[in-house]
Amino acid sequence: MQRADFLQLRYGAGRVIEPFLARLFGERNPRTVYWVSPWLTHLNFKTATTKRLLQKLRMQGVNLVVITREPEPGSPHEEFVRDAKELPTASIIYMPMLHAKFYVAVTNERRYALLGSANMYEWSNRSYELGIVIEARGEGEVLVDKLEQLAIDLRVTPHTSRA
Repeated sequence: MQRADFLQLRYGAGRVIEPFLARLFGERNPRTVYWVSPWLTHLNFKTATTKRLLQKLRMQGVNLVVITREPEPGSPHEEFVRDAKELPTASIIYMPMLHAKFYVAVTNERRYALLGSANMYEWSNRSYELGIVIEARGEGEVLVDKLEQLAIDLRVTPHTSRA
């Protein structure tokens, strides 16, 4: 049986979203980031926080696409969406029935994705979650392509609205 070196399984509390965010924070040349998650809140992770990550993405001129449910007024989800909107290149799309969770990063050097059960939400750092990190190399390239295209397609589906 051939080893799939383009896939990495992550599971446990705080072990799914955190490494993806830490890796993204360390990227020197990110171009586009897609966050598809029903619920998003600010998180602390090993190397930074999502507030600092959003600031860094803003300074780098990254295209940020966030597809999520519409937040409740005054919620931590609303605070996150408000902060994400501060990026001049951000697109925030509301999708009422969203349940899928996946995240894609496109840099000048590489592309990778995370597909799994974890919302980018504070509770996900305490609950047992599962995710697969997919590198866009070899057979993984097709999977990352499909996830990126899905995020692009979700931006224009009739059951979405823009923030």
